[in-house]
Amino acid sequence: MKTVSILIPNYNSFEAVQLCIESVRKYTKYPCRIIVHDSGSDNKRDLEYLRKAQAAGWIELIEAGAPKPHGEALNFLLNERCKNEFDYAVVLDDDIYIKEEGWLEDMLKEVKKDKVLAVCDYQEDWHYYHSDFYEVWFSVFDLAAYRDGMQIDWNTSCGDLREEPYKSMKRGMVPTGAEAPKEGSFPSPNIIINDVGAKLLIKILNENPKGYKVAPLPEEVKRKYKHWGTMSRSTAKIVPENIRLAATEELQKKSDEINKALREIRI
Repeated sequence: MKTVSILIPNYNSFEAVQLCIESVRKYTKYPCRIIVHDSGSDNKRDLEYLRKAQAAGWIELIEAGAPKPHGEALNFLLNERCKNEFDYAVVLDDDIYIKEEGWLEDMLKEVKKDKVLAVCDYQEDWHYYHSDFYEVWFSVFDLAAYRDGMQIDWNTSCGDLREEPYKSMKRGMVPTGAEAPKEGSFPSPNIIINDVGAKLLIKILNENPKGYKVAPLPEEVKRKYKHWGTMSRSTAKIVPENIRLAATEELQKKSDEINKALREIRI
């Protein structure tokens, strides 16, 4: 059986990372190793929980000690920790909630297809004027393909506007009531990976003589997980204050729902 690592970069996610880990444990039958990279959390709840989870044998914990960017955590996990040991790597944001069994088997079935480097969620994003993108927050990588000339520096992974397909893409939120962008001025669908992961897609599109590709997440898998979003932004020192404050308000609204799901997982 192929070896699978489940990689979770964490930063001050409180109960969300607990729900992530325990929902993975409850709804994952395929043998896997959960590896959590804590990128310098400064709250006691995260660290105490993660250290207890490691002592219980649930996870392997890597502590950065000081705050690190999300991309730097992925650099260590995908480029160093998974360098030789595993066949596949699943990347989960620390605020992912697995809701049903079979999610991993379904994803592995897709990534095992010919020339598929990764399977990622595919949906809309308000960060870009263009609405289609692949997202790394819930994805699985064929590590043999990734090592085959596709490895990147995740810490500098946002799209370079001088490069195709990004030179025609405008960054930023669409203001309320703003005029829609003119047709034909943006990249075609199926070619955007948001934020962390953009450079990987550019590499696949432009520097890929072997024809590797990213495949969309199967529809049946989308109902098997939930992404809370913004759980780390409220405390991240590298995030602008206005975004952090807005995220804090959103975090408070989600807290009750997260804790309810966590109680149900533990029954």
